[in-house]
This record gives sequence, structure tokens and C-alpha cells, in this order.
Amino acid sequence: MDDIAYNYHLRCITLAQTLVPRNLTKHEWYMKSSSFVQKHRAKKVNEEEKIDEERYKNFRTELASDLKELNKAAEKGAQELLKYIYEKHPPRKEGATMGSIESDQLIKTVKTALLHYHPDRQSVFNDKKWTFLCTEITKILNAKHEILKLGS
Repeated sequence: MDDIAYNYHLRCITLAQTLVPRNLTKHEWYMKSSSFVQKHRAKKVNEEEKIDEERYKNFRTELASDLKELNKAAEKGAQELLKYIYEKHPPRKEGATMGSIESDQLIKTVKTALLHYHPDRQSVFNDKKWTFLCTEITKILNAKHEILKLGS
């Protein structure tokens, strides 16, 4: 029932916005429709976040050993981290290889790794577990990148 009401309220707001020279935002009916649409959207976002939280909780338990190894490699330094992720979890994109891990090229290699493992680029593979792992890898790579930027 809420979905039907949401569609009508949204339609109401959309039609009101087509009357651009007139400002209808101060009318009571517009404010009611607007608040209903905002509440409905927030409710949907919360529902989706709960579903994602459950999924991520499951992935976190399934991949616990991989995440521990990933954190251990991160503690050893950026070079060890890059070696580890490219060896144990190679990027699925064809032709994606690790660059030089020499100290003068390290920042560039970390940036490239961020591109290879960024979760937005993993959606084409339709593998939620892989996307979760890439999200965790990206978090660690971002932290390493910040440290390297501050050090240079």
C-alpha cells in the first residue's frame, strides 16, 4: 500500500515541479507529499542497508582468514601488501598487472591497484563476495596511499 501511495505522491510532486514559474513548495499538500516521499525513500534505503549488512556479515565470516592475511600483509608495508593482493587475489580485469614496487614508483602503483580493485569497477563480474573483498582491499589501499602521500 505504501508503494502505491509513494507513486502518487511522487507524481504529485513531479507535476508541481513542471509549473516552474509558480512556487508550490509552501502549500500544505506539497509539503505532505514531499515529506512522505522523503520518509519512504529513507525507509527503503534502511531496508536495503539491513540486507547489505546481513550479506556483509556473512561474507566477513566466510572470508575471515583472507581478511586476517590481508591485514597482516598491510602491517608489513605497502610493497608486501601489493605483492600479497596481486598474488592471492589477482584482479579479474584482463591485462591488469602490478606495476613497479620500487620506492619512487610506489605511489603510482598503489593508485593503479586502487583502480584495479575499486568496488565500482567490480560490479560487471556479478560476484558479491568478490566485490566485498575488493571493498576491503580498497579501504586498506586508501589508507596506504594516504600514508605514502604524507611521506613524500
